[in-house]
Amino acid sequence: MQVGRTGVLTPVAELKPVLLSGSTVARATLHNQDEIDRKDVRIGDTVLVEKAGEIIPAVLKVNLSKRPADARPYSILEATGGLCPACGNPIMKEEGKVAWRCTNFTCPAQAVSGITHFCSRSALDVESIGSSVAEALRSSGLAASALDLFSLKLEQLANLNLGTPEEPRRYGEKNAQKALDALQNARELPLERWLIAFGIPLVGEVVAKALADTHPDLEHVADSSYLRDIVRLDELMEQAAKTNPNTRENRKAVKEGALSAEAVQERHQELTDEIDRLTAPYLETGYLRKNTAKFSYGSEIGVAAAKSLQSFFTSAAGNHTMDVLRGLGINPQSQSYRANLLEIPAGALSGKTFVITGTLSQPRDYFEQLIAAHGGKPPEPFPNPPPTSWQAAAAAPNGTRPSSWAFPSSPRKTSTSWSGNRPPSLPYSVSHRRYRNPFPASCRRLPPVPSRRSSRQKRPMCPLRPPLLPSMVRLIFSVCRIPGI
Repeated sequence: MQVGRTGVLTPVAELKPVLLSGSTVARATLHNQDEIDRKDVRIGDTVLVEKAGEIIPAVLKVNLSKRPADARPYSILEATGGLCPACGNPIMKEEGKVAWRCTNFTCPAQAVSGITHFCSRSALDVESIGSSVAEALRSSGLAASALDLFSLKLEQLANLNLGTPEEPRRYGEKNAQKALDALQNARELPLERWLIAFGIPLVGEVVAKALADTHPDLEHVADSSYLRDIVRLDELMEQAAKTNPNTRENRKAVKEGALSAEAVQERHQELTDEIDRLTAPYLETGYLRKNTAKFSYGSEIGVAAAKSLQSFFTSAAGNHTMDVLRGLGINPQSQSYRANLLEIPAGALSGKTFVITGTLSQPRDYFEQLIAAHGGKPPEPFPNPPPTSWQAAAAAPNGTRPSSWAFPSSPRKTSTSWSGNRPPSLPYSVSHRRYRNPFPASCRRLPPVPSRRSSRQKRPMCPLRPPLLPSMVRLIFSVCRIPGI
């Protein structure tokens, strides 16, 4: 079993050495569990091997005529015992994926990819440390995991060899100092950036922001009752769906006498009451949303993400990560935590929804944080986005849009009206003809474009329009002209 740079476990077939395309082959990749099941590869089988691209040996198919009677099916989960061969921490399979993956943030087999992601722009933004530096840090033994970066000294980092022993290339004092300064600044970065930096499966920018909105710091995320209740709620909803007396299966079982109608109704009511008790405090604070029509609950943190977070923070690797951070004196704080999400934060932009588009003078996150600091918010994702209050249009790469203008959105989405002086006349390239009327009529100088007729609306019958009549007459005379007249 091989553990790749990204933590993916790849099964490898151990073969009797055979000469293939000029080299001796003793191992061949099996890709993943689905490929093993599809080809029905078992321990003890005789297989046909090919070199994919004339380079990588791979198992093509099994010779079933030579299969021994004691050939055993192979399972990655059983073979590994559910633990990573490189670090001994639990492995998991993401929903909808085929690969098993190590969940250890500090797994030595994925040190390079872990350090690179840890220092990426969306995470802690340590600009001077990329994949080549991460590879050099791992090969030199200076950093076996991302958290080892905080123990590096200036002299160690400056003398790091990024080249080869024959052609050395020093990292240099200037780059080393820049990296150490960025790591020092990373200690004060907000909670969501650290959650992204951990590389926890299914935890991206949206989930990390939702965690920062509902938890004051990292310690509360690691021991979150909210995440536990999300997982528990999913279990209760699944049980309630199975015990619903109105389902076809339960009605059939009651009719056949296999179940008692009273017992089914009583169990379903117990589960419903427990769901109501569990969700009541979260509905009051806006941490959960209820869909009454479908009897379901939703939040920005899905069940799969909650399970992934719990798996990480309850594992040995998660406990080790928290211990190292405590030793470094790092406990990232949330800058957007709110005990009640239903309360509109006070500010000059309170209750307003903004859309930002175009090429900006600062990163988009900068403007989103600036709007949020004054009470505004970006639009919520589909399917229930709120009305947009304002649209900030910056200069586009081709220079066709106006620069640094903020417009109220279209009146069909919100009742906000333009106040103050009108903007200058818009160039034709940014008019409503091209952008489907992005600005209200009070902001435009160009005449409105009549809407297209509906496909069901009848058009007036006019087979011969006046401009075509002379041409039609000339055509008729030319066709009917008699030769010699």
